[in-house]
Amino acid sequence: MTRITLHLNGRPAAADADDRCSLADHLREHHGLTGTHLGCEHGVCGACTVELDGAPARSCITYAVACEGRAVRTIEGFADDEVMARLREAFSAEHALQCGYCTPGMLVTARDIVRRLPQADEARIRLELSGNLCRCTGYRGIVRAIQRVLAEQRTAPHRHRGGRRCSLNSASTWRCRRTRCGRPSTTWACWSTACPAPRSPAPWPTAARRCAWR
Repeated sequence: MTRITLHLNGRPAAADADDRCSLADHLREHHGLTGTHLGCEHGVCGACTVELDGAPARSCITYAVACEGRAVRTIEGFADDEVMARLREAFSAEHALQCGYCTPGMLVTARDIVRRLPQADEARIRLELSGNLCRCTGYRGIVRAIQRVLAEQRTAPHRHRGGRRCSLNSASTWRCRRTRCGRPSTTWACWSTACPAPRSPAPWPTAARRCAWR
């Protein structure tokens, strides 16, 4: 057994983990975070998807001990997240869930799509969802729910809590005070998904993704 500490849902959390224990089992058994579901346990169905260092990851094929010191966010950790709140409302309105078993992982992936691909069309949304399987809905409601949130983002001005007006674009968009962009100099990056200002070279730093809407 190895003692590991995770930055779990915004707080440090320490527990013992067997060297072969998956992150999904560790979260469920040692931290009581049962919103992370187990399906295929082969990294195929996506039911176990969590956010690892700001990006979606399959927790059933990720060793817990490999996550020492890393930031892990489960579905329980998005309770106060603005983007996730809009997605939950859209999932309900568009009938994007039935049994609900795939929904936690589906929501984590959907949130990543909304934040990372603000101009995504239906084909791109379906491509991004291809790693999350749903046996109930036929995906139409899920796709519509994501399209709904993307459309809302494109038509409404957004603000970061504690942010400042974006110097890269119009006064209606805001920039994050905590995350520097990849450009040389000390310019701050605009991370409002409504902002068309050029982004720094991909991929974005992990910290930049974690800082969205904060």
